[in-house]
Amino acid sequence: ALPTAPAAVPVPSATAVAPTEPPTAEPASPTATEPPPPTEPPTATETAVPPTEPPTPTPKAPAGRIKGRLTDNGKPLAEGFGEPGLPQIELRKQSGGGAWEKVANSVTDRAGAFVFESPPALAPGEVYRVWWNNPTEDGADLWVHRWWSRDITAFGDGTDVDVGVFELADLKLTQPCHDCLQTAPITFGWRARSHTSESYRWSVFDGCGDVENRANAFRTASLGRKTEYTTSPPSGFRYDARYCWYVLIEDGANGTGWPFHDRRVQWCSSPETCRGLNVLGNTLLRVGRW
Repeated sequence: ALPTAPAAVPVPSATAVAPTEPPTAEPASPTATEPPPPTEPPTATETAVPPTEPPTPTPKAPAGRIKGRLTDNGKPLAEGFGEPGLPQIELRKQSGGGAWEKVANSVTDRAGAFVFESPPALAPGEVYRVWWNNPTEDGADLWVHRWWSRDITAFGDGTDVDVGVFELADLKLTQPCHDCLQTAPITFGWRARSHTSESYRWSVFDGCGDVENRANAFRTASLGRKTEYTTSPPSGFRYDARYCWYVLIEDGANGTGWPFHDRRVQWCSSPETCRGLNVLGNTLLRVGRW
């Protein structure tokens, strides 16, 4: 007999399940934050500040110039004079009649010209001069010992001053010989320079070798272009004493100067005095006391 088939088991019917809706996102509520209390501004502390002094203005140098030219027997002096070791070209100032103080130096160019750019303005009572300074200690007797310009008594902003042409060839003394003794009167001689615009004044002073004494010498009136002068001791000078003499050179607006050398001289009161003083002088020379 065939086996009996198992009874059919009923299959449960599927139940429809409704889809689940996703949860609705609720917006997050912001958390309310209390604003910070306002910050109190700091209290200013009173500090005593000294008043600031206004800066002192720097005086402005005037824009003027002082200029001129140097010649040697009419030809321009070589370039470079005024450098160390050579004769100097100096701007000097005098205040109230006092000493002449050096303000600046200059140097010649190829044309023998020099210039001082923008020197300080002059105050009342001040004077400028330009000096050629060729000292006997280390200078050369090709040129005068000193030459100086005319006085510059006013100089200010925008002023240009031309002091002219300094002729610097030396003036040579010829007679009497250096350190010679003669009875009075004595004839003094010198060789005129080629610069025909100048004139001469014979000069004598006590205290040989001192530049200040030379500057304060006794001088004759102008002798023009003469090259001799005969005289006994001038007023204030005496016989049987040694003095020094030279010739002052004056050239108008171009300035004034004196030669490189001066010479010693003595007026003897008698021929016998001359002989005795010559013997004394020679003795002192031998022992090194003259």
